[in-house]
This record gives sequence, structure tokens and C-alpha cells, in this order.
Amino acid sequence: MVALFSILRVAIDALREIIASYQRVSRRIKQSPGLPVPSPTTPFWSIPASPIQKEGSSAALPTCADVVIIGSGITGTAFARTLLDLDGPLEVVMLEARDACSGATARNRGHITPPLYHDYLDLKKKHGTEVAKQIIQFRLSHLDELISVAEEEGLIEESQCRKVDTYDVYFDKGLWLGYERWAGGYAARRRGERGHLDDGRCGASVSARGDIRAKHIVHATNGWTSHLLAPMREKIVPVRGHMTAQRAGTGLDDGWPGTRSHPALRPSERNRMQSLCLAAASRWAPSPSLTPSDVPTTAKSSFVCLHTLAAYFGKWWGSESADEDENHFEKGRVKKAWSGVLGISADGLPWVGSLPSKVSGRPEGREWIAAGYSGEGMVHAWMSGKALTHMVLGKDIDWLLSPFRVTEKRWKKANIASLL
Repeated sequence: MVALFSILRVAIDALREIIASYQRVSRRIKQSPGLPVPSPTTPFWSIPASPIQKEGSSAALPTCADVVIIGSGITGTAFARTLLDLDGPLEVVMLEARDACSGATARNRGHITPPLYHDYLDLKKKHGTEVAKQIIQFRLSHLDELISVAEEEGLIEESQCRKVDTYDVYFDKGLWLGYERWAGGYAARRRGERGHLDDGRCGASVSARGDIRAKHIVHATNGWTSHLLAPMREKIVPVRGHMTAQRAGTGLDDGWPGTRSHPALRPSERNRMQSLCLAAASRWAPSPSLTPSDVPTTAKSSFVCLHTLAAYFGKWWGSESADEDENHFEKGRVKKAWSGVLGISADGLPWVGSLPSKVSGRPEGREWIAAGYSGEGMVHAWMSGKALTHMVLGKDIDWLLSPFRVTEKRWKKANIASLL
């Protein structure tokens, strides 16, 4: 009997800890993410600094614009580029809390790798076979689209944007067998007017440097969405992820130049950079990952990133190699460690479209959003931003999937608790 009571006490204590952890998470996701911190970590990709990082930071803001875009990352850029291509000269203002493209876009994993078979069963269960296939195709479309954009802008060489072979490695045999059973079935089923902005009442866009009156306001702030849109708290939740850029071991040969296998990446040799590997570490936890801040990474996260690659490569990892650009980075194995804020969608899919008045608190049709990529922005953001442009211009598009579209019904139904 004493032993039974002891077991019960342990179980009750464990239950209390689970409840306390859930309550901490629940309180956190109901809070405003605030503004991006003024002194974030410096990601590997932003070295050397872009010549446009401070663009417009000291110029006077206009008092009125056709469109105000809040956020200068990949979503905001896709929206602005498409808008100017489709509708010619417009007064477009892009607002950014820090430097240009200094948020999640500058802090990514360095590859455009659509999650395909990893998500297919879950997507099929939730949305049906046809919609699941369409979501997969939407993700895949980013490969050709982003390469095409890089070519049009003359950035192929500088960006190193290119198609490569990918490899997935499974260390758990049971997990792989689970995928193997249905992957063949999925492969067998897979098949291979100008708009205008109408004249309407201007809405107000407020920045630290003054007010701008705009016909349309576009929210492209992803993890920080709910700072300006409080009803989106618990719908798009900011979560901190961690990254490192590491000097590749001398034990690695050049057998796969220009190819990658997550979580490791080796850049093209065209820019003569020494090989490097990247590792990501992100965990759902009340602290510190559930934090809307890209401040310095924790020792624990950096440790995980560092030792994961060594464990994967084993005896072939070797000592770190030397760089031609040593002065720009840290000494030792880790060249750079940084963090970034992801926008986790409560139902796992991006939010794209006009904000219902219930969410914006203002009349519908003037405020728009493209956000909530759940850590997969490189295979959702560009086409979401592009689609949003067509919607703002009043053009119907059949390639933006209905599960991505913002509706009041979806907003009410989405529950972040399903991910906890």
C-alpha cells in the first residue's frame, strides 16, 4: 500500500508539472510578441552587409500611399515586385523595424527544400487527396520560381541559387519503413489582364516616424504578426529557432560538390568559399524557444548544433578547415551562430488574403496578410506574397489553395493547442 501511494504521488507530481508547463506556454502565446529587438544576432547570410540594408532609414516618409507593406523579407519583396510588375507606377511604401530583410528571411537554413512525403499523409487526412497534392505542387513551384526570379534580377551567380540532388537519411528503421509503405503509392498517383487599385478611403498605417494614410496595408511580418493584429495571437505563434554555420571537417572529400543533405549544406565552389555545414536546432518548449526574439543563441542550442554534425559524420568529420575569409567570422569550428523567429501557424498552413473585420477591427478589403509559414518560408512565402498581390488588385487566382485563404471560419477554428 505504501508503494502504491508513492507511485501515485510521483504520477500526481508529473501531472502537475505537465499542467504547469502547458499553462506557461498558454500564457506566452496569448501575449504580444512585441517589436523585433534592436540588437539581434548577425546571421551568416548577412555578411558582408548589403548596400541597401539602411535604404530609406533617414528619408522623410510620405503622408499617403497606395500601398503600405509592413515587412521587407521574402513575402514583402514578392508582393512589391509583383505589384509593380502588374500595375505600373504606384506609391508603395515598405516599412521595416530594423534593417532591410533582417528578419526570418535573413536567418533561414540556406536551402529551398519542400517537405513532400514528410507531410503528405497528414495533409491527405486533413484536406483530402487532391488538396494534399495541390499543396505539394505549390511548395514545389518555388524551386523554378525563385531560380527564375534570380535569373531575371541577374542574381544567379551571387545568390548561388541552383537545383541540386537531395538525400534524406533515417536513423530509425521503423520510421523509414513507415514512409516506405506509402511513398510508392504517392509517386504512382502524382501527375506529372492587368489589375487596378480602386479609389477608396485611406486607412492609417502608424510607424515610429509618423502616420501614413494608405488605401491598402499588407502585413508581411510572420512571427510578429500579432503585435499589430492582436486577434491573431494563438493563430500565428512566434518560436525561436537556432542555426550555425560551421567549417566543414577536413575528413570530408569533394565527392558531392554543390549538393546538400539537410541538415548539412555545402555551397557551390563557384565563389571559392571553403565548404561549410549548417545545422538547425529548434524545440517546442516554454523557455527559451517560445520567445519572439532573435537575440544571441543559448549555449545549449549551439552545443546541439555543433555536436549533431559530428555525430552524423563520425570519423569522417575531422578537424575544421581554414577559410579565406577568417576575419569576418568566429574562430574554431563554428563560424557563426544565430537565431531567428519562426511564425508557427495554428493549423499548420500559411494565412493569405484579406483580413476579416473581426481580425483587423476595421472594414474588410483594406488590410491583407501573408504569414504563418511554420518554419517553411522558402517553400511558401514567395508564391503567397505573389498571390496576395493578385488579390489586392481584385484578380481571382485559382492556384492559391482554399486552405491557405484567410476566412473568419478558419480563424475561429484554428487552435494552437493541437500542436502542443
